[in-house]
Amino acid sequence: MVEKLKYILWLTPFISFLLGYQLIASLLKTSEYVLMPNLIGTTTQHGIKILATQKLNPRILMEKEDPDLPEGTIINQKPRPNQKVKPNQSIFLVISKRPESLLAPNLIGKTITEIEYMAKIQNIKLKHLYLDSTESKNMCLAQLPEPNQKLERKKLTIYISKGQSPTVIFPNLKGKNSKECVQFLKKFGINPKLYKNGQPILIENTNDDLVIEEQKPLPGSIFNLENQISIQLLVKST
Repeated sequence: MVEKLKYILWLTPFISFLLGYQLIASLLKTSEYVLMPNLIGTTTQHGIKILATQKLNPRILMEKEDPDLPEGTIINQKPRPNQKVKPNQSIFLVISKRPESLLAPNLIGKTITEIEYMAKIQNIKLKHLYLDSTESKNMCLAQLPEPNQKLERKKLTIYISKGQSPTVIFPNLKGKNSKECVQFLKKFGINPKLYKNGQPILIENTNDDLVIEEQKPLPGSIFNLENQISIQLLVKST
């Protein structure tokens, strides 16, 4: 019994040493973990410096086109921010790059249908501006950027012909039969308003006894048929 007790006492220091070593090793192992810093929005160079201070290894996983960010901006990371990571662990980064520069196609002289089809294929965003022109309606007159110039952000402004404006000179209707005048104006999509003695009358009530006494607009006035215009005819009995 005494020999057994001596043996146990002899082993006690070694057992205590092993237990203490495991406890310290466990504490050291726990302290090796660090929280993953948030690198999103920083430049690649700055992000690498931050990882170096934490003894972490950056790895560029991929580059992603983004026209709104400076080239080399970190837009994603794995592990995510605030996750526990070990020293020397690999950190995978997704960084931005500028889209490849395209040259503007030559759209001048093409129709709006052709242009929109081409833009859809090349993923180009169009801005339409319409101008009065003697050229055919819906034809491209000009563009920005000009043909073969760099196309930034795949955006292109085109100037489209509205065609020639249908302007007319208003005729002199004074003294003419109101019924015939109303029929004449309706051919051009114009619905005049009739007045007799200062009071409006229905067009349906016009007859061969009523003639135009005054008119608005005055004879010789120029106006565009595409614009709405108020035509007032003052009539009187013959």
